[in-house]
Amino acid sequence: YYPFCGNSNDISNNNRDLTNSGAVLTTDRNGNSNSAYYFDGASSYLESQSFPTNISSYTFSAWVKSYGFQNDDGIVQQTGLTSSGGTGGSFGISCFNSKPNGRHRDNTFLLEAVNGNILNNNWIHLVSSWDGNNLLFYQDGNLVDSKIVTTSTSFLDIFRIGCVPVWYGSGCFSGSNF
Repeated sequence: YYPFCGNSNDISNNNRDLTNSGAVLTTDRNGNSNSAYYFDGASSYLESQSFPTNISSYTFSAWVKSYGFQNDDGIVQQTGLTSSGGTGGSFGISCFNSKPNGRHRDNTFLLEAVNGNILNNNWIHLVSSWDGNNLLFYQDGNLVDSKIVTTSTSFLDIFRIGCVPVWYGSGCFSGSNF
């Protein structure tokens, strides 16, 4: 769990602190200083490279204030590497065509996505959840899209906030806060 209280430390007992790569602390949705991060849209992100996960189900949740999306920006994403250095699957919250979405990519690069609504420069709560059969996407507590997805992924050990891993292209969340 990452409350962003002046740092990117995990306050659960899992000890999965995030390494900061250029993200800047800023004010959160409640007006608290140093309780959210600003991402520059070019290269800033938070990351853990030792983040084992339960791949039979997952839920990602983020409060986001966007000043505009590029295509394929990573908001919160879990990714794995193959022996050749490419991705071995991924899932999380991203965006495409100016809309946030929940993504589930299996080991064959088959991408399944559920889409949200265009953001309007206000704070918004996004949730992507997969129970092994259904991929669900919520925006401000409302279910906005769902899809049956039964494919699985391999072990995914890289967790990022603010930017997808470099082998996907730029994919950095543009001028946004968490």
